[in-house]
Amino acid sequence: MASIICDTNVWYNIAYGNFYKSDWDGHQLVGTYNSLDELMRSDKYLDPRKLPIIRKALLACGGNHSFIYPWNPYVYALKLDNPDFKVDLPFDKALLNSLNYTETRKYQTLMLMIL
Repeated sequence: MASIICDTNVWYNIAYGNFYKSDWDGHQLVGTYNSLDELMRSDKYLDPRKLPIIRKALLACGGNHSFIYPWNPYVYALKLDNPDFKVDLPFDKALLNSLNYTETRKYQTLMLMIL
């Protein structure tokens, strides 16, 4: 079965009713760290009237994906170069912090509150 690697727009289009299960019949939808991170950091959180569409997009991902690649792409790339790479060193943590890697937990908590 072929896979469709989904960006955020796919989840929003499912949420808005513009992309139906029949449209991807015979394919599996695959979520990514980036698309979930983008949904969790959306500026739509600033407008309470837009929270329902974010919720629908998150539920669209949760209910329709076959698999989610949960890896931060930066860490994944580092692990390709060095399979033993761990985010343990102070330099690595500082670099990832500068990329807002650790802030994801705050947005994950917010996402769970919305759902």
